[in-house]
Amino acid sequence: MVRRESILNLDYLKIEGNNENYIYYGGDQEWFKTAWRRISGCGPTTASAIIMYENRKNDIEGVKKYSKSKFLDLMNDIWNFITPIKGKGVNTIDLFFEGFKKYTKARHDKYKESIFMKIPINFEDRPNKKEVFKFLYKALEKDHPIAFLNLDNGKENKLHRWHWVAIVAIAYDDLSDKLEATIADEGMLKKINLGLWLTTAKNEGGFVYFE
Repeated sequence: MVRRESILNLDYLKIEGNNENYIYYGGDQEWFKTAWRRISGCGPTTASAIIMYENRKNDIEGVKKYSKSKFLDLMNDIWNFITPIKGKGVNTIDLFFEGFKKYTKARHDKYKESIFMKIPINFEDRPNKKEVFKFLYKALEKDHPIAFLNLDNGKENKLHRWHWVAIVAIAYDDLSDKLEATIADEGMLKKINLGLWLTTAKNEGGFVYFE
């Protein structure tokens, strides 16, 4: 039996391109104007996608549409709170969620509670696919996109290593123990074999969402 869950409204991740007929999903770090930000900006970009989704879902700003330029303004603002470290980027779950909470406190006068699952470097210490699915399912069931950090993509070639993306949907097959995810990355929606990543990545990673 395949179990699935996703955020409720993908439209809240849509960003209009310069040509209004072209739609992006969740932004692209390549939109930053400086080389350093383009190289290291996946964390702030992923956080921006999550903030945009939550704001539109809760009608915080009253904004119905996002343009590339408006989303880039958000990316640059969040950069001041989730700031990549030279040579490392935003390389831990803690750096991400602490910066995220500082942003929401500064801009919305409240903290967002962070719920996270860290994936350790040692394979024997990692949760199994079903445990990861249950964690992600709980977030998506509550309509929260999930920030996903991987410091090594393992054998999943659709993932960039040392990278943050937003998970917006999952599917788990009990019979085959296959775990798949839909992510927002590079302005697109992509499907990845998350179970393959979990069982082959040689470095740590993790997941965090906010409520």
